[in-house]
Amino acid sequence: MGTRTYRTVLIGNGNVASHLSDALKITGHDVLSVGGRTRTQPIPTDADFYVIAVTDSAIASVAQEVGDVSGLVVHTAGSVPMSILPQRNRGVLYPLQTFTKGRPIDMQTVPLFIESDGDISLLRQIACQISNNVREMDSIRRRYLHLAAVFACNFANACYAISSDVAAKAGLA
Repeated sequence: MGTRTYRTVLIGNGNVASHLSDALKITGHDVLSVGGRTRTQPIPTDADFYVIAVTDSAIASVAQEVGDVSGLVVHTAGSVPMSILPQRNRGVLYPLQTFTKGRPIDMQTVPLFIESDGDISLLRQIACQISNNVREMDSIRRRYLHLAAVFACNFANACYAISSDVAAKAGLA
């Protein structure tokens, strides 16, 4: 008996969407990518799983376009609460990772934080197919985790920039 796969609609064309699409396809899911915030094709209404992987500010409007579907609808943002989704069967699939198109990432090692007040078993099953590191986390705690991760990543980059400025002012760069 093989792993169950699902008809998945992926909305987004950025870094997160690109990597999630690849990971879902590798695990055998039937992934239909319909583009980002602006699309030329309609969003199907008969999928099992919908992934909204667009900028944080566009999640609400895209979720409204998805409408009242029977499939599980999730977004991928760390700082946006699950409650922004109007669907009854909703959740969050948040990868704690910086993504760059064209830079390979072993998704099996990426921590995935999930939340759902719909079909949590379906979300857990799909998340566990993508990653070996899946944990449940509510919207409030996930927002703090995201803030801490952004601070840690960007603080190091800020320190590099300051170091470069100091070295340049001293004629060392």
